[in-house]
Amino acid sequence: MGMGYLTIQVSLANEAVPVEGATVTIQDLSGRILYMLTTDASGRTKTVGLYAPDKAYTEDLYYGGMPYATYRVTVTHPGLTSVLINGVQIFDTVEAVEYVEMHPAAAGGPPYDVINIPPHTLVQRTPTDQQGAVPPLAGRPQ
Repeated sequence: MGMGYLTIQVSLANEAVPVEGATVTIQDLSGRILYMLTTDASGRTKTVGLYAPDKAYTEDLYYGGMPYATYRVTVTHPGLTSVLINGVQIFDTVEAVEYVEMHPAAAGGPPYDVINIPPHTLVQRTPTDQQGAVPPLAGRPQ
């Protein structure tokens, strides 16, 4: 098992105004709360560590699973529409920054903006799909 890292950056007005005091909750896919964080004056949370599949899987051409872990991030702040992000992807040894854009809550509007990050479309590759040396084939002169 590897470890990746995540920082959340929360803002208004196309990143022009940082949101201080936003509550950020990070959950695993079972709904278990892993972290509850608060953004600072720059709109950022502290960086936290999250488990991810070992980096070796990203380099294994025949690995059939996802080489990253996914998490759910919820951001709330009084007077602003909350944001729920499903599918935040964390890779081993990589620090990810998730930018969250909030906006003022509208009367009668939805309580949450929901963002679903779809899984990557991973294509099964063989060594012959790669650039560089071509592996020897049976019957081919060496």
